[in-house]
Amino acid sequence: MEELFNNPGERIIAAGITRLNDGKLTGLNRNDLVIGGSGSGKTTGYISPNIYHPSGSFVCSDTKGKLYGKYRKSLEDKGYDVRLIDLVDPSASCGYNPLSYIRRNKSGMLLEADIKKIATLLVPEMAKDDPFWTQSAARMISLYIGYVIEAMPYDKRNMTSVLKLHRGFLSGAASDKVEEFALDHPDSYTARKYAMLSDFNKSEKTYRCVLEFVNESLDAFDCKEFNTIFASGDAVDIHQLGRRKTALFINSSDHDRSYNVLSCIINCQILQTLIDDADKNETGELPCPVNLFLDDFAAAAKIPDFDMTISIIRSRNISVSIMLQSLSQLNHMYGKDSATTIINNCDTILYLGGGHDLETADFVSNHANMTRHSVLSLPRGKAILITSGEKPLQVDKIKATDEVTGFTVQP
Repeated sequence: MEELFNNPGERIIAAGITRLNDGKLTGLNRNDLVIGGSGSGKTTGYISPNIYHPSGSFVCSDTKGKLYGKYRKSLEDKGYDVRLIDLVDPSASCGYNPLSYIRRNKSGMLLEADIKKIATLLVPEMAKDDPFWTQSAARMISLYIGYVIEAMPYDKRNMTSVLKLHRGFLSGAASDKVEEFALDHPDSYTARKYAMLSDFNKSEKTYRCVLEFVNESLDAFDCKEFNTIFASGDAVDIHQLGRRKTALFINSSDHDRSYNVLSCIINCQILQTLIDDADKNETGELPCPVNLFLDDFAAAAKIPDFDMTISIIRSRNISVSIMLQSLSQLNHMYGKDSATTIINNCDTILYLGGGHDLETADFVSNHANMTRHSVLSLPRGKAILITSGEKPLQVDKIKATDEVTGFTVQP
């Protein structure tokens, strides 16, 4: 049952400062950029208040693993369905199957772009001077994914089966059955990808090297613990986010980056799925607004084409809240041009101080008509709010109390 949100409410920016979420009324998008050094209050002063006073559905990257336990009860009391994808403790996680969100075209064929995106994200850029190995490894993983979806029973179409298939290729036990399927189904995605592998199949040494690249890419996920997530019958339904009040927490480690790529795949598929769902509606937007809290954004795995995505989500009732330590981080991860596009698509920018990055200081200085020294020496309890079309403001930060029932001004 879809829930209609005629009153999209407002979000909390700083002490005594809120912003209406209705972009048609304000003329502003709901994308917020929050910049601040470690300990400056990105979580306690922005994420926590907006989780405790939510509007619509949201997805929250929880790099410290505390928000789900702290706010689950209050969210459920507000009528939310609360889910957790836990990449730190998979035994506590609900299920998530990336293969469930690979789309098909009108002819029923798998969308190659969806498979390619997962495969490319899984394969790190291991040899910049020779892309052959990275590209070949991605093609191999694409073959695995295509075969698992096209040839295996529905309940086996998951990443666990992809990993098992790879082990079969390493031992030599799986290649014959994939080749047989390709011959029997010449128009299939599997057949096309299998034919593309013929170039390095001619050399045993090249073939084994490609498999080792694949092995390195998939090794982190090839463990029993992740079977709990990939093969669980209690899988999260991304479509539900845009239909009724849902809170999805993604627990990932802030010191072990091994599983950043999986968190990135989740966020990619959330955005793609929700955009697709919005486009299928007559209104062109989701019935229930969805916001993504992207904590530690520039330190996580890079989301492909994010500069393009953030430019098109407003009309679809989707928004993002980006947490950064500095603009230098963003430029390093996404490049100067893409970083500028991302910044320009955030109509609300909150600078919390607490850092020494000169690029960030100069950006705030230019937009807030302050000296660099004033920006760098901003008092710990103060923040600078920059809103499109408005004069910049120096505002009081919010500090979460020990209780989840209220918030006070930072002393």
